[in-house]
Amino acid sequence: MTDQEKFDSPGTQDLHRSAAAEHSARPRAVIVHNPVPFGAFAGLGVTPAEETQRRYLFRNRVDPQRASDEHDAFVRAISGAGVAVVTLRSLVDATPWFDQARTNPNQLYVRDAAITLPWAPTVYLSARMAEPLRRPEEATMAAALEKLGLTRLDWASTHDMPLEGGDFIPFVREGRRCVLLGYGIRTTLATVSRLREALLPDYADELIAVELAPGSLNLDGTLLPVSDTLVVAAPDNIVSATHWGRRWKPAGESLWSV
Repeated sequence: MTDQEKFDSPGTQDLHRSAAAEHSARPRAVIVHNPVPFGAFAGLGVTPAEETQRRYLFRNRVDPQRASDEHDAFVRAISGAGVAVVTLRSLVDATPWFDQARTNPNQLYVRDAAITLPWAPTVYLSARMAEPLRRPEEATMAAALEKLGLTRLDWASTHDMPLEGGDFIPFVREGRRCVLLGYGIRTTLATVSRLREALLPDYADELIAVELAPGSLNLDGTLLPVSDTLVVAAPDNIVSATHWGRRWKPAGESLWSV
């Protein structure tokens, strides 16, 4: 079976007509990448701890073998759940886009630069990474998703509006397609306005912008829905939230705040 066949399914069109949250939509395939066999983690294992953040954006040194073992266990868990696993290498190995992945330990986090909507599985949004060190990942993941047949949903062309996958969480609220969008030191407030224009009403019914406290990198480290009625949250990291629906409320009108 090819990677495209793993990705395709008879139910693709049905998802366009029904709302499915990220936590509840069963993926047809998961893209993974283990940078360790390519030597990308070699430097992280020997770099002084105080230098790992500056050089690699990792807060601490990483044991390459342990990282690889944990990744392999993650892949086995996905496969064991009956979900197809597609390696990044199988999609873009023969292209220039894979060159950066060979040396970039951050490419482990494939979701950061590739944003999809469970209720619109034929399109993707290209991320705009805030850190220059990670920007090459954008083209790599775009090439991978397009190899699987997805079409880019254009929303911004420059990096003055950063958008990272960790700040973008598709959710369903009372049957409405809802995007939870975090903003702060990575994704910015300017990005919120632009995404509101790009997504509502065709690709989402509402958008809830969550302002993160200083020191919080991304929304998925602060607020993460795991079911329709349960979220894992660090409330102290949330400053406020603003809601826009099909009929937009004025920018800045608060839905709730903590």
